[in-house]
Amino acid sequence: MKADPPVTIKTEFSGEFFQSQVAFPVILEGWDRRNQGQTGRAYITEFSDEERKRLEEYYPIFYRWYFVQGTPQKVTINLRDMDLLKRAANFFSTI
Repeated sequence: MKADPPVTIKTEFSGEFFQSQVAFPVILEGWDRRNQGQTGRAYITEFSDEERKRLEEYYPIFYRWYFVQGTPQKVTINLRDMDLLKRAANFFSTI
């Protein structure tokens, strides 16, 4: 019997609400330090390989939103990624 794929629940937020919850500019600000010294070791400890890969996928999106076009009016994201991004923002805000 073949297992069903995991269910992904996506939620739509206003861009303003998303930015207030995730604080992605904080992730952008600390991004370059994620592979350096003590911060790099803490980053590897805090996030699994899969989570680090997901964060790397979001970085160019956030960069474009913050520096080029602005946060869109609506952001659709799955709740698991939303929690991951909140954790990442918290992590980068403490380094």
